[in-house]
Amino acid sequence: LESNFLFPTNKQGDFMIVEFMEDALAILGQILIGFDLKESSFEAKRTDEDLTNPKTVLTEYTSPIVGLSEAINRARIEALYVAPHNISVLLLGESGTGKELFARTIHELSVRKHRPFVTINCSAIPDTLLESEIFGHEKGAFTDAKTAKVGKLEQANGGTLFLDEVGDMSPSAQAKLLRVLDIEKSFERVGGTKTTKVDIRIIAATNANLEKKMREGGFREDLFYRLSQFSIKIPPLRLRGEDIELLANYYLDRLSQEFKKSRPGMSDDLIVRLLSYPWPGNVRELRNALTRALIMKNGNGGVLSLADFTHLNFVLSGSAGYSKA
Repeated sequence: LESNFLFPTNKQGDFMIVEFMEDALAILGQILIGFDLKESSFEAKRTDEDLTNPKTVLTEYTSPIVGLSEAINRARIEALYVAPHNISVLLLGESGTGKELFARTIHELSVRKHRPFVTINCSAIPDTLLESEIFGHEKGAFTDAKTAKVGKLEQANGGTLFLDEVGDMSPSAQAKLLRVLDIEKSFERVGGTKTTKVDIRIIAATNANLEKKMREGGFREDLFYRLSQFSIKIPPLRLRGEDIELLANYYLDRLSQEFKKSRPGMSDDLIVRLLSYPWPGNVRELRNALTRALIMKNGNGGVLSLADFTHLNFVLSGSAGYSKA
């Protein structure tokens, strides 16, 4: 059984070959059959009479998720699986691994792609204001509520609401969100009595251990199971060693264009150290390190070396980094 898929890696038509297990291919084929390809941002091209044939090739979709490692490919194909289905998705992963990028990709590959994609970071807003941000409020609902406010749920109507760091949501907000995820998909604004119904898809993300939070009483079990109809684990960069140099080159290309500088290369000793560093901040930390090095580098072009990364601990540390474990 041939099980090769070709995935475009850029707009110039370069492809990578990814092998998947037979059962994964069968699932993908079934999803593609039920998916309105004309309404998606990718199309399936038949290479045989049956669309479920493992030779199906995705020809029009350019993934914004950079990487060729087994770990990232597994997460990426799971995102492709679930995107066309109108169910809640829970993205699990450390800070900086790209959970919002996955959420946007799922939205863009769904029938809701032309509708709003609204985000809210539950950990960045005080508990006293979080419910107002999500559900909105009526005039006079609290001291500073001088006018009514439309919440994120109503803003996302017809589209997707991305709840980042959902594990930090207050118990009261959890209870109200549970009702939105129920069959009726309804809620009331803070200080209001009128019931509002919405048509939304919720994608949530967290770097917390929600199962531990449930055992400790910090997160509702019923909400967890409604949010995690389909869960995807986003791997940390230390488990994506094959992707580190690829990501570094990808960001150097983009940052050089952004800063209007000639694109520098990377010395061999720098590449070795990039691979050995554990990247606790994951892809975000890698991008930030390259951003600083490129800004501080004198002149254009040339080669980036360890001397350009003195601000990072990994220059002096012998930390173990990339691992497949």
